[in-house]
Amino acid sequence: MIANDFKDAVIQRKRLYGTLVTCPMPLCSTYVASIGLDFVFIDTEHIPLDRCQLATMCHLYNSRNLAPFVRISCNDPELARQALDAGAQAIMAPYTETAAQVLELAGAVKFRPLKGERLGRAIEKGTSGHPILDQAVTQRCRDHVLFANIESQTALDHLDEILKIPYLDGIIIGPSDLSYSINLPDEYDHPAFIKVVDDIIDKAKTYKKSVGYHKGYAGKGIEQEIDWIKKGMNVIIHEADVIAFCEKMTQDISRIKNALGDFVAMDGLRQQAI
Repeated sequence: MIANDFKDAVIQRKRLYGTLVTCPMPLCSTYVASIGLDFVFIDTEHIPLDRCQLATMCHLYNSRNLAPFVRISCNDPELARQALDAGAQAIMAPYTETAAQVLELAGAVKFRPLKGERLGRAIEKGTSGHPILDQAVTQRCRDHVLFANIESQTALDHLDEILKIPYLDGIIIGPSDLSYSINLPDEYDHPAFIKVVDDIIDKAKTYKKSVGYHKGYAGKGIEQEIDWIKKGMNVIIHEADVIAFCEKMTQDISRIKNALGDFVAMDGLRQQAI
């Protein structure tokens, strides 16, 4: 999916499929490109990737028509600019809680390369005040996509203000941090947690914004994920390369060892029997 197609799909709230990719090796992109995805989620908040590795990954996946969707490590416009320099098409900062934070990131993502006082005026008025400059900025930022990571009760309290921002293209629910913030730590199957996610999806639909959820280990699995997609979630970040590897290898190796009597199951873990 080429850059302008990805942005158009986000704006039109079409379903987009991706996964978290942690491996920076070029060979990995060959296998990931064969899955049938629209984008790859690259997380620099929790994954120790340097700027060179990030740039390599962005260029590799851009060349394979998979949009690089990068979560920067904190709400810092300079980090957003660096990720865009690396080749990112979509930017998201973790733990976004206020409209002011979104506007700061919008300045870096939607008005690049404006800075300083002129950027402030452009964000406030939606224009730099000069038609030629506006045209140049629009052309330069035409494929950039901005998401907010909704991960706290404070973000929920300010969600209407966040979703009203015209420069914001969508929101992504961060289940782990959100579960802790609403006093349901890791209880992804709790009816109250599920209702919170349902409500976020409904509110995003009301404001005609794309909405997604990073399904790692969290939740009831694929059936819950499918249910939320049917309710309107359209950006699907399904698990991660390392999670898929661990799950598949655990199943296969456990099956082999159980068949040979080498291991016994104890409390959901595996313990050597001989």
